[in-house]
Amino acid sequence: MGSNTSKSDQKKTPLSFENERKIYFGPTYEIYPQIKYSKDRVKKLIINQSIAPMFPPEDEQNIRHSVECSICNYFFPITNISCCCRNTICTECFLQIAPNGEPNKINLINCPWCRKERFKIKYDPNLLPYYQKIYKRRNGEEKRKMYILEKKAKKNELFEFEKERNRIKNKLLKIKEKEEKEGSYRIFELQEQEKKQKRELNKKLFLEQKNNQEKIDQENIQMINQSTQFSVRQQNEILNNLFFTPQSMKFHYTNNDFFINMLTHLPPQQNQENVN
Repeated sequence: MGSNTSKSDQKKTPLSFENERKIYFGPTYEIYPQIKYSKDRVKKLIINQSIAPMFPPEDEQNIRHSVECSICNYFFPITNISCCCRNTICTECFLQIAPNGEPNKINLINCPWCRKERFKIKYDPNLLPYYQKIYKRRNGEEKRKMYILEKKAKKNELFEFEKERNRIKNKLLKIKEKEEKEGSYRIFELQEQEKKQKRELNKKLFLEQKNNQEKIDQENIQMINQSTQFSVRQQNEILNNLFFTPQSMKFHYTNNDFFINMLTHLPPQQNQENVN
């Protein structure tokens, strides 16, 4: 009789949550707005402790809601557990994956996690500490894995950041070197262009001076030629006009000095007239 009493007390263990937290024997409609199962049948299964009771889900872990459903990732005071891989699953998620919402047909599907055939769950309110221990251990492993992954991610992120920064730095250095090279080459080009312009200008000035000098020389030569021609013509005229005759000479005796007056610039007739 005592053993029967202890069993009945164990069966009433989940109902002790009713004093601390409202137990839902039907859907909370907070996770899934639509259902496809019989509410009365689910209520009967919960009362018979075949499946875990329903609770309003919590987004964060706390003292009462310490078990996380592996499907919806909400926290509950207690959940069902898969028989094959020990993953936690709340009743609402369990009913959602059951074929046509019928819990007795759950063995027709494979485990959502390990894909083992004939999926089964179990619920035992006395295993709440065990569930929490499993969850804490799994949560600790996940946190440790997450920490390692985050550390690796940060390391990789820093490595990628350094790599990208070095790439940008090298690119900027190449651009700077290219600009400096192009700038120095441009300065060299400008200097060469300036030298070329100076050479062309000096050449132009030299040619202009040479042309001017040649022009001056030609003018001087022309003037010399003209002057020479004029002198020759003048000499010819003088020679043509020069005529000596005895009549063209006058003799004067003055103070015993003898002067000869030679008329050389007069034509012969005038000289003759002057003589007469």
